[in-house]
Amino acid sequence: MLKEAFVSQENNPVTAGKPAVDLNMRGTPEQKETMTDLINRVAESDFGREILEDARALGYTVRMDDLGRTTKGVCRSAKKEIVLSTRMSPDVLVLTLAHESRHAGQIGRGAISGYIPSCSLSSLVPHKRLMEADAVTASIVVAEELLQKGDYMPVAMAHRDYPEMAETYENAIEAKRPQNEAMTQCALKWYDNTVRKMAYEEDQFITPLKEGFYAMNTTGGYADLNAEAGMAAICSFKGGMYFTDPDALKTPERAGMSSYTAGWVAKHIETCKAKTGADVSAVVADVPVYPVDGGIITAKERSFGTLPEPVSERGMKRIEAAVKAGFIKKEKTQTVAPMRRTRDGR
Repeated sequence: MLKEAFVSQENNPVTAGKPAVDLNMRGTPEQKETMTDLINRVAESDFGREILEDARALGYTVRMDDLGRTTKGVCRSAKKEIVLSTRMSPDVLVLTLAHESRHAGQIGRGAISGYIPSCSLSSLVPHKRLMEADAVTASIVVAEELLQKGDYMPVAMAHRDYPEMAETYENAIEAKRPQNEAMTQCALKWYDNTVRKMAYEEDQFITPLKEGFYAMNTTGGYADLNAEAGMAAICSFKGGMYFTDPDALKTPERAGMSSYTAGWVAKHIETCKAKTGADVSAVVADVPVYPVDGGIITAKERSFGTLPEPVSERGMKRIEAAVKAGFIKKEKTQTVAPMRRTRDGR
């Protein structure tokens, strides 16, 4: 199937007129014309139309903006908007629109947007990772369905950006595996790109710790998300859930943090204890660690930069305020038993 994706785009379908799915659009006439074309291309896929209809029903608006050199799009659930990059080609943006609309649907079904100070990172991070793995999988399924309709560049873009995932899905379909198994295998392949996964760890572990967001927790404990409910919200497909192997997500490589990230976390805990006398390690309790070698670390730093300081000035102020208010205990021995773990029933 991939070979077909590299033939001339001379006959690539270009749509015009009204959008097939009546998503709100905001922008210049030229941008609205581009967005109409993108919506209509995605809607040629049955799954793509379903994803767009979810975003439409939730009241999302689509617009275009300069998002910088590398960001293709974002889903801003608080503003109910999907933003597409003005720097990317339409063939890339077809996948991006499907991807970000999928995030809108995930959140609309109850998946977690952003960071919750009272939630344990050991349950929140697997949840957030699955959201990304699923959104990429959804875009690949859309691209494959578009290939069958003669729109072949999106699948080429999928093979360029996520080659292992796209190939895994194609091989499963060609082997006549059930759709849910093919999608599960595709989603699990997302976790094999360690460099990209480590970049996400900076957002999922390091930023909330560095900025002291967990210090805003006033509940007295860290709640665990319900993994089954989260999976149902994230991996929706044809009125059910496609994901067939929940236990596969429990390995350190899929649920934990790299030894590289763990080294930064240790420095964060040491710095906070030295400056406030408090043990702030409870938020990362039970998070497993998987090893990475120097080559992976070099590749990560080359592509995504080095890690930041152990705690920001604003983060330290939040932690100091939490200690003063008694939300983070300060012990004379400078050791604190882990905060109790609770379950919120989600």
